[in-house]
Amino acid sequence: MPRRPRLLIIFLGLLALLAGGYSGWWLFLASGVRDGAQTWIAERRAQGHEVAYDSLHVGGFPFALQLRLDDASYILNPDGEGWAWRGGDIAVTLRPWDQGHLEFLLGGVHRLTYAFGGSGWHTATLRMGAAADVEGMVGLDGAGLPWAGFLDAEELEVTPHEGAPPVTLRRFHFDLRRRSPSEAVGKDDEMLADGKAAGLTPAHEVAFLQAALVLEGLHLPEAMVRPFGPEVKLVRGRLDLSGTLPSGTLRQTVEAWRDGGGTVELNGFALHWDGLDVSGDGTLALDRELQPTGSMTLSVRGFGTVIDALVAKGMVKPSSAATAHVILGQMEKTLEEGGAPVLKAPFTVQNRKLFVGPVRLLKLPTIVWK
Repeated sequence: MPRRPRLLIIFLGLLALLAGGYSGWWLFLASGVRDGAQTWIAERRAQGHEVAYDSLHVGGFPFALQLRLDDASYILNPDGEGWAWRGGDIAVTLRPWDQGHLEFLLGGVHRLTYAFGGSGWHTATLRMGAAADVEGMVGLDGAGLPWAGFLDAEELEVTPHEGAPPVTLRRFHFDLRRRSPSEAVGKDDEMLADGKAAGLTPAHEVAFLQAALVLEGLHLPEAMVRPFGPEVKLVRGRLDLSGTLPSGTLRQTVEAWRDGGGTVELNGFALHWDGLDVSGDGTLALDRELQPTGSMTLSVRGFGTVIDALVAKGMVKPSSAATAHVILGQMEKTLEEGGAPVLKAPFTVQNRKLFVGPVRLLKLPTIVWK
C-alpha cells in the first residue's frame, strides 16, 4: 500500500478514536447532569417544597450540555408564607470544558406568587416579547456556590400584582458579584455591561457585593403616582455593598450589617426622565433607627422643574419650594452647550429628611424592616 493512503487511514482512525472518546465523555457528563438535576429536585421535595415539570431533557451535543425543563414550577413552603414560581420553559447550559459557568434562558410567560407579612398571596407576571428571552449566566466557585452572575432581557412587560397596570421595559440588565473586601479596595472595575463575567476570585463569605443595573425605555402606567411623565429613558448605576450579611430575619440581618459598619456606595448613577437629567455618586448607611443616612453629590439639569413637579404632587411644601428656588437657583450654572441650567450640590439624607445643600426639601417615609 502506498505510504500516503496509509497515513490517511491512520489519521482517520485516530480521528474516529478521538471522536468516539469525546462522545463517550459527553454521554458520561450528560448522565451526571441528568442525575444531578433529579437528585436536587428530590432533595427539595424532601424538604417540603413542590417542584414540578412536564419533561426533562439533556442535549446540546457536541459542544454544550443543556438541561431543559418544560412547563416547570417551584413552590417554596406551599403551606405558609413563601413564594412560588411558574414558568414556561427554562434551559440551563454549561460547556464540557468550563463547568464553572451556567448559562440559562427563560422564555414565554413567568409568574411569581408571593405571600409575606400576612398580606395574602399576590402574583407578579413577567412576559417576554415574541422574539425575546431572558438570558443570563451564573459563575460557580470551587465549592459550587454562586459568586457572579448577570441577567439580560429585552421587550419585557411586568405586572406587579393582580389588577395592577403593566410596566413595560425595552431593555433590562442586572449584574451581581460577590467579592472579599481585599479584592474591592482600590479597584474600579467596569460594570458587566456586555454580559460577560470578569475574572474575579470567588469568596466563600459575602463580604462585598457589587450590583449593576441598567434600565432603558421604561414606560410607567398612567395610574402610577409619579412626579413626571410616563417615559423614563434611562436608569443606570452601580451599588457597592460592603459588610457581612449574616443569616436571620430581615431586621436581624440589616441590624448586624449596620453594627458592623456596613455601607452602600452608589457609583455612576444616571437618570434621564422626562427632561430631568441626574448624575452623580454617593454613600449611604443606616442610622440607629435603621433609616437611610448619607450624602451624594449630584448634578441635576432642570432642578427648578423638579421642584415645581414635586409641589404639584403634594410631595414638597410650597414654602420649602420657594426657599429652594431662591437659594439653590443661585447655585445653578448654564453650560456652554446651552439647555437648562445645571445644579451641582450635595444631597444629604439625615433623620428621614432630604437636604439639598443647606435647604431641607422634604421628609422621607419610614422604612419598616420586618
